[in-house]
Amino acid sequence: MNVTEELKKSGVAAAVKDENGFRKALSSRAGVIFLLKSELLTVAETVERAHAEGKKILVRIDLTEGIGKDEAAIRYLAERVKPDGIITTKPNIVKCARANGLYTVFR
Repeated sequence: MNVTEELKKSGVAAAVKDENGFRKALSSRAGVIFLLKSELLTVAETVERAHAEGKKILVRIDLTEGIGKDEAAIRYLAERVKPDGIITTKPNIVKCARANGLYTVFR
C-alpha cells in the first residue's frame, strides 16, 4: 500500500518532533508518520522502527540535522535510509526525490 492509500485508509497522520511523540505514533491508529525533526545518526533506525510496525514514514529533509539539502542527500536517503517519502519546502528537492522514487509533500 502506498502513502496516499494509507492516508485514505487510516484518515490520519501523526506528526512527530521527538522520541516521545514517535513512540506514541507507533502505537496509534495513524498509518503514516511525518518525522518533522531528526538527525543523520538516528534517522535510519527511526525509519526501520516505523516500517517494523507497518507504518509509512516521511522525513522532513529541511529539518534533518547533519544531511545536506541537495541531490546527493536525497539519493542517500532513498538508497540507505529508505523512508517512504520526504517533506520539503524546496522545489528542486521535490523533483529529485520523485526521480529517486520517494513520495513527496511540498509545503
